[in-house]
Amino acid sequence: MLLLTIGLLTSCSYNNDWKRDGLNGKVKTYFERYYEAEMKFGEWENGDIDFYGHLRVSYDSEGNCQWTDYLDDENELFIKAISKRENGELIESDYYDSDGELMIKTKFIHNSKDELEYIEYDVKGERISQGKSYFANNRIIKAQYQRFEDDKEEKEYTTVFEYDKDGNVLSEKQTDKKGEITYFKKYEYLAFDENKNWTKKLIYDSEAGEEPINIVIREYEYY
Repeated sequence: MLLLTIGLLTSCSYNNDWKRDGLNGKVKTYFERYYEAEMKFGEWENGDIDFYGHLRVSYDSEGNCQWTDYLDDENELFIKAISKRENGELIESDYYDSDGELMIKTKFIHNSKDELEYIEYDVKGERISQGKSYFANNRIIKAQYQRFEDDKEEKEYTTVFEYDKDGNVLSEKQTDKKGEITYFKKYEYLAFDENKNWTKKLIYDSEAGEEPINIVIREYEYY
């Protein structure tokens, strides 16, 4: 759940979320599917589909994120995040399971245009995580967050993001409280649509060696 929240913090935040999510044009929805990366005829192609990672994100006509569906390999919903806003600002995101039962409630605090804070609660109202995201040039550059158990800090992490000149994420590195790397991922973009939004990318994981672990296909619907 923590990774889902961090994913939300990279996009659904200030008006306009299209820019925060690195999107060009008036995107209505985008749909991502994750596959194992497989080398065929000298090119990376889709292998077997992964179980997790697939999602569909919806924006209103002003570019504000409305909801995110997290899907399994058969396109079945297993988590839905619905954004709530006041005067265009994200104030809350509620996470529901596939039966529509509330799982997590996340409150957002806009400290400044470049700093967004969140506190995450379970259905009993107990705090399970909190953190801050920092932005530059309208893109997230760092996220700091803590996990709690019985309202006591259990773990603390920092994630740093790097981008190319077009605003596409090149890498993200997470470290723990001791500064040790807990994961490091790199991204390579293979294809783009007519609006210069990426449609195919490779994901490299430092624990998996030199070859990519996933190939991601993204489809867009525009207003």
